[in-house]
Amino acid sequence: MLPASESSGRVDGRINHGEKHPIIWAMVIVTFISLMAFFITSISASFLPSSQETYENIVFPYFFVLLLPVVLPGVPLKLLLIFTFLVLSLSFAYMIIETLWGRNRDPLATPVGFFIIAASAAYFLVFAISLIEEYSGVAIGGTTISNELVGKPFLTYSSLIFAPLAEETGFRILPLGLLTFFLVRYRRKSYHHRIDNDPGLGSQIVQSFLVPGRFRRTNGIYNLTAIDWTFVAITAGLFGLAHVLFGVWSDGKIITAGIVGVVLAVGFLKFGPYVDIPIHWVFNGVLTLYYVYSPLESATVLFALWLIATGIVSIIYVAAYLSRHGLRI
Repeated sequence: MLPASESSGRVDGRINHGEKHPIIWAMVIVTFISLMAFFITSISASFLPSSQETYENIVFPYFFVLLLPVVLPGVPLKLLLIFTFLVLSLSFAYMIIETLWGRNRDPLATPVGFFIIAASAAYFLVFAISLIEEYSGVAIGGTTISNELVGKPFLTYSSLIFAPLAEETGFRILPLGLLTFFLVRYRRKSYHHRIDNDPGLGSQIVQSFLVPGRFRRTNGIYNLTAIDWTFVAITAGLFGLAHVLFGVWSDGKIITAGIVGVVLAVGFLKFGPYVDIPIHWVFNGVLTLYYVYSPLESATVLFALWLIATGIVSIIYVAAYLSRHGLRI
């Protein structure tokens, strides 16, 4: 049995299921549908006949273990694309199912709602801070990526949409998944916590990496702890630094990438990789798609403006949400 304070925390940690927020939900649904249109177009554009000659190019997938890059054996680009789109498709599908089947109706407490609100808010913050840095003379860089998108659009775009999988593995899934596993194990041992159908060690490991938020909640952890925030800060800082050390960015990118890293880390801890990988994809694969499929250029500009507007609304909503509930997971 749990101590009385722990038991009461289980009740206090739950969000009011009656909060529906129709205006926020309308914003979420419109943005999500727009992103799905970009995603479907991305798949179609990636398999256009004009790209056929590059399909058999051998590429070398990679992932990070924090700042340690791990390069895997070469595979045809076509296989890497199929794998990337499969992971994203499964993420979106699971996100939708969890949202529809869940009882919670507060947008920020659902996978789809968090995905849209977090991505919009992060995009606005990155946009605003980038303007401030540019005005202040702080270099951000990224010109090389733009040049490569012009010179080798398909290869560069393929690299950009695979990057969320590679980078989320090393900066969020591995370190924060391990953190979740040990925190839950410690709590279960400390409070002699037992539940019906107690999962075995293998199941606990899988849940820690794939559904850490649910795994924490079923074990009575409803808030991010001090050690969670320490890991969030460390991984976000290293994520920002990695863009300078391994990318084509300048020092100003550390701040903007670090902010996105915090959002991605919270998304992982609250839900799992099926949310933080798609958020990362929004930054890498949506606003650069027009390089591969030029008819989308005007739509991309309009969608970027939409993200700025929804980002402002999202930040206001998040502030109100936190004032009511704190940061529940």
